[in-house]
Amino acid sequence: MRCSSSSCRWRRTNRRTSCRSPSSWCARGPAWATSSSASRNCGGPIARTRSSDARPLVTDSIRFERRAGLGIATLDRDKALNALTLDMIRAFHRKLDEWEPDSSVRAVVLRGAGRAFCAGGDVRLVAAARNQPPGPGDYKTDLFTEEFRLIQRLHRFPRPWIALTHGITMGGGAGLSVNGSHSVASESTVVAMPEVFIGSFPDVGGSRFLRRVPGRIGLYLALTGGRADSADAVHLELARYFVQQARFEELVAALANAPGTVEPVLARFCSDAGPSRLATLRPAIDRCFGAGSVEAIVAALRQEQGEWA
Repeated sequence: MRCSSSSCRWRRTNRRTSCRSPSSWCARGPAWATSSSASRNCGGPIARTRSSDARPLVTDSIRFERRAGLGIATLDRDKALNALTLDMIRAFHRKLDEWEPDSSVRAVVLRGAGRAFCAGGDVRLVAAARNQPPGPGDYKTDLFTEEFRLIQRLHRFPRPWIALTHGITMGGGAGLSVNGSHSVASESTVVAMPEVFIGSFPDVGGSRFLRRVPGRIGLYLALTGGRADSADAVHLELARYFVQQARFEELVAALANAPGTVEPVLARFCSDAGPSRLATLRPAIDRCFGAGSVEAIVAALRQEQGEWA
């Protein structure tokens, strides 16, 4: 069963659809990272409640719970737009160590509390460790090593990984959603790889998923840190479904009660994301970013008349 809307079409055939078998930075810059919660949430021991799945497992910045056959993880650093810390990443690894071999966990749902899904890695904490020599025990080395391992792990997760995105879904946030088997966009979702603004490159699997989008749009997003809204994300297959954010809780309840595959449930909630701005711009983007070098791309952009260029 598939959603009849064109925005829900999925042409890849190797994605996981069954429940039955067993870093980055916000494009607005680091202003959000001034939250005092960052220092409280990093570097110290993780506070927990009881580990029983009958109650949510809570850290300072991430919540885990079981709801029937679902494992649910909620990023909970709203003041920092759910930016990832090393403690959060390590907590996620520990929980996946528990969920992955448990055949009663038929799918994992990941979502963000508050204004955003996830703004990527907490650059403020990385900057604070800038004078530490790289290697084991260095905060920035450990953060990126364990974040990249988490991205690889969710990409290979043997059962459905369902990311319910809203608001800023950037850098590591894009990695946590696009690399999973079922990425869901909502009306406020904005996907980007803004780490390029501070001299980095699209990481967390960006070099894999950006090269798969139509035409030269992936190169455009990689070089410019450009933003893709929800309609763009669906068109570019950075999201597999579009679901109104107001229906997320209803969707989670339906997934928890579904006895079989997640596809029919997601298709039932899926709706049309609307027209894609980047699809309209594709001829011009292909023309400019099809040039053979960065210098040639810049020269081509200078000949373009649109504001986008």
